[in-house]
Amino acid sequence: MTKTASFKKAMVFLTAIVTICVGFTAFTKTENKTVVYAVDAEYQTNDPNAPAVYMTTEITPESLVRIYETLGFEAEGNVAVKISTGEPPNSNYLRPELIKDLVQGVDGTIVECNTAYGGRRSSTALHKQVAEDHGFTEIADVDIMDENGSIEIPVNAKGAIIHKNYVGANLKNYGSLITLSHFKGHSMAGYGGAIKNMSIGIASSEGKGWIHSGGTRKTGNIFSGDQDAFLEAMGDATSSVIDFFNGKVVYINVMNRLSVDCDCSGYPSEPDMHDIGILASYDPVALDQACLDLIYAQKDGDGASLVRRIERQNGLHTPEHAVEIGLGSRSYQFVDIDTDQPTETEQPSETPTERPDRNVTMSYKNGTLTISGLEANAVLIHASYSDGVLTNVKILDAETQDINAAIGDKFFLWSSIYDIFPLCDAVTV
Repeated sequence: MTKTASFKKAMVFLTAIVTICVGFTAFTKTENKTVVYAVDAEYQTNDPNAPAVYMTTEITPESLVRIYETLGFEAEGNVAVKISTGEPPNSNYLRPELIKDLVQGVDGTIVECNTAYGGRRSSTALHKQVAEDHGFTEIADVDIMDENGSIEIPVNAKGAIIHKNYVGANLKNYGSLITLSHFKGHSMAGYGGAIKNMSIGIASSEGKGWIHSGGTRKTGNIFSGDQDAFLEAMGDATSSVIDFFNGKVVYINVMNRLSVDCDCSGYPSEPDMHDIGILASYDPVALDQACLDLIYAQKDGDGASLVRRIERQNGLHTPEHAVEIGLGSRSYQFVDIDTDQPTETEQPSETPTERPDRNVTMSYKNGTLTISGLEANAVLIHASYSDGVLTNVKILDAETQDINAAIGDKFFLWSSIYDIFPLCDAVTV
């Protein structure tokens, strides 16, 4: 059979391919759910010693409570729930109706600190009004922790560039901390997640200046310091807060309204990436890295603008430095609580995939696909999906090399003998 004939015949079966491929979609968006079947494998591991990162693709009040309960966190004393109250008028902060059940279920107090850059949250009186306007005072007590000034706490991490941190004085009133973060982009940090919420978020107004400047000043032009020093200081400050609570901290990141701008912006760019889900962990570095991996899995898709923002600000240096000071691990086990099973991403291997019943072998490494054992009339189909839609189909002969595959792509095989069946998931090497 000629290649042209194979092409025509394969096209006849595209409807069947679509039906078969639905289960292998990289991102399938529904009303309240975005199903993720693959993440970047660079930091995901099956090592049982790696910290677990739990995920649900449902972004609802019920799923937020469920993922918290999955962690099995045993809170002690008064429970602080750290969120961003959001800069008016149009911030993408986590809405009260989403977090209400969790906050009330732990009898928590919503905690925040004043900003260091002006705006409607730069003083306690104004900040409390914003918290009321945004509906947070209706669901829980709200504590602007630096209402009574700052306290200084030490940074003990080896390799830290700042050796003290200034946090809201009222932090001392709490025995446990739930860091509930809206994961998104950030104009200065590149991205905002658990580490930023633990550092800039819990720092007092003067503490924010201290971190932003890399430990050179508390007031004045705090944004003129070295960029990497700022990113490193966030990790340093986070370590000091963990020590302050003797480890009684847990972290949850909500990946919705994924704008390139932070909740500290009252006029953020409209999100151009789909919602992903809720992730949680006891390790803030692993948690942020898992979220970054999910963003980078779509770096050539609708995550492109967020990836550009992260890289413009060298945002990946934050988890790099955090590992260096012992704050956590970039490697993690990924656990999908929707199925209660670890999510496994197919790893590249030197060993070909064996199909003994059909005597077909395949290996995919360093951008090259190699197949052997096929009939002469076999046709390979390379399918790509976006939001449940088949966006790209390439009909290839069995000897095709140098396929630029991406995570979520799927290889299918058709021939007069084999019919249509999935051969392998694509992985980026």
